[in-house]
This record gives sequence, C-alpha cells and structure tokens, in this order.
Amino acid sequence: MIRPATIAIQKTFDEKNIKYRVNQVGDASMVEAGFVLDNGPNVVVRFISRDDDRDVAVRVFDLIKVKEEQRETVAKVINELNKEFRFLKFVIHESGSVHVENDMYLCTENVGEVASEIFVRYMQILKQAYPKLMKALWA
Repeated sequence: MIRPATIAIQKTFDEKNIKYRVNQVGDASMVEAGFVLDNGPNVVVRFISRDDDRDVAVRVFDLIKVKEEQRETVAKVINELNKEFRFLKFVIHESGSVHVENDMYLCTENVGEVASEIFVRYMQILKQAYPKLMKALWA
C-alpha cells in the first residue's frame, strides 16, 4: 500500500522534476531519490512512511563502510559533523556502515515541500561531509 505521505512526496518531486522511484517493503512505502557525490558514491535518500500519518523517516544507508580499526577516527569526525550540521544525524551502525538520518514530524504540513527541501539539504551537507569522512578513513 502506498502511504499518503509517499503520494504527497511523489507529487511534489514530479512538480520539481526530481527523479525518484517508489518502493514498498512490507507495510512501508518509500520515495527513493538519488544524487552523485563528487569523487564518491551514488547516494540514495529514502523517505520512508510506515503508516497513514505525515511523519516520515529520512535515511541514507551505507554512505561509507568503516573497518573496526578505523571506527575511533571516523567517530571523532562524525561527532564534529553532528555539531556542525543541524537536523541530520550521522551514525556508525553496528555493521560498520555510516548512516545519515532525520525524521519529519507527525504534524508536518506540506510533507512534499518539506521533503524536497530536505532532499536538497542532504545534497548540500553530504557534499561537505563526505570528503571529511574519507579523509578520516585514509588518515
């Protein structure tokens, strides 16, 4: 089932010519939109809706992979990124992957417009953060 928040995001992304795809996993539906980082990977931003409310989980999974011996160095950079950038949260998942997360609240009005702004913000922040993370990996 495609959730109402997913439909609203689709509509706005269509209006703004943002390329995306819609996917379903169990009861959740999501809009997946991507961009390419300079000298980096393709990044997929997922707007995940699990019910008929307007709250949406926004996630980037597996931005980079971190080996055990690199975790301490990367964790320091992640702490600095979390201080520098508001709204997005960088985390090292137990699998060793760096994820980027934030949530759109239940009372979010104009969920499609907010999602398009968040998508642009993810692009801006990750273009600044990615080189810092890579520097930490190769330090």
